[in-house]
Amino acid sequence: MNNKLEITGATLLSVEEAEQLNGDMLKASDNWWLGSRGRYALTAACVYGDDGFVGISGYNVKLSFGVRPALKITNLESTNLGIGDTITFGDHGFTIISDRYALCNDIIGKCAFRKDWRAEGANVYEESDVKKYVDDWFTRIKERKEPICFDISIYTDANSIFNYATVPKAGRYDVVDAVVSQIGQGDPAIESVAEELNERFGDGAADHLDDINLKDYITYTGACEVDYEEMAAGDSDLLVYRVSCEFDVDKFAREYDLKEVDEQDEDKEL
Repeated sequence: MNNKLEITGATLLSVEEAEQLNGDMLKASDNWWLGSRGRYALTAACVYGDDGFVGISGYNVKLSFGVRPALKITNLESTNLGIGDTITFGDHGFTIISDRYALCNDIIGKCAFRKDWRAEGANVYEESDVKKYVDDWFTRIKERKEPICFDISIYTDANSIFNYATVPKAGRYDVVDAVVSQIGQGDPAIESVAEELNERFGDGAADHLDDINLKDYITYTGACEVDYEEMAAGDSDLLVYRVSCEFDVDKFAREYDLKEVDEQDEDKEL
């Protein structure tokens, strides 16, 4: 038994599937589309986010409503998970609502059901713009490359670095500036990033590091503490902070059209 679900795709719930859930589960930050036709030719069914009411009559397909995908899951019975449990996919939490679906806990964005609302069958999910939105979102998340996490020591005589790093959502770019400045001085952190890039994408992948602005690829994750051991070993009065960061591998790979080594090997076997 394990906790790894097989996720094969994403879709929108139908009216019938939504009606099996309680109102609290259906509530969201905005009204959101269902994948069923509305009562009239130019309408699609939806859920009213404030109270979780299923609107069978629906709204005009040209309106921009919330998109709340349901992941298509299999093998639930062979995992330690069950209905009501929460999983994470991309940046969002999903609640398992059946042996077929895990519903996103809120909407991921907004989209018209069908912009060309006068077209025949405009309220058919398989032909809709909202299906394209869901499919594109799923593909993007499914193929997203995991970031490279690393720690780096920042040497500074400015107390403000520590203050910025310990206040939520404050001074984010000041900390990243300090990180990039330190890497520019040859810190081994960038060497570990380079090694992992070459390991994941093949020798030479890390050469592109010379072409980018590191600040555009590094995110400060909010973990920062004084490194007293490093300070005690130093010969100066500089303060030392240990900062946790992430390198955006997905952006880097897309920028230079890099494929992971395992994927290349699979292609050769085919």
